[in-house]
Amino acid sequence: MKIQSKSLTLTVASLAVATVFAYTIPNTFAQFTSQTKSRNNSLTAGTLGVKLLDADGNESLNPVINITNAQPAMASQSSTIRIANTGSLNTDIRLYSTNLSASANNLNEVLNIAIKDSQNNTLYSGTIASLSVNISSLAASTTKVLTATITWPDLVAVDDNPYQGATLSFEFAVDSVSVSI
Repeated sequence: MKIQSKSLTLTVASLAVATVFAYTIPNTFAQFTSQTKSRNNSLTAGTLGVKLLDADGNESLNPVINITNAQPAMASQSSTIRIANTGSLNTDIRLYSTNLSASANNLNEVLNIAIKDSQNNTLYSGTIASLSVNISSLAASTTKVLTATITWPDLVAVDDNPYQGATLSFEFAVDSVSVSI
């Protein structure tokens, strides 16, 4: 029994010495430390902003397209559309027609609209009512210039007489969605 008691006492004593050693060793050596802080950190969310501009670069709520006396086989009528990203973030934009209002004989049935970019690439061609153009990643503080061209093709199989005096009005609208960089 004495051997077990000595062994237990020796084990407990060894643990006690190891514990004291573990707590005192870090305090017996010299330590160098250094610290610095970064102050006044802040975050600011970016902004989205999109406007239609006139030829002078001012926001425009005026009509981009205003055609009178439209007729079959008329010369094409072109207008410039300027879309400015006024926000601080790159953005995807969508140009589309909205608030379409037509007389009983809807000119949308016979008129075509084509949207082209500054390199003369056709982005859309079809009816005004279905107009939807997606433009990817317009950089912050830049302007995209597009050309809208209206035509009234002289379609042999279409009787154009019912469209005399017909009217069509609509709005261009632009949506903006942020793009991950």
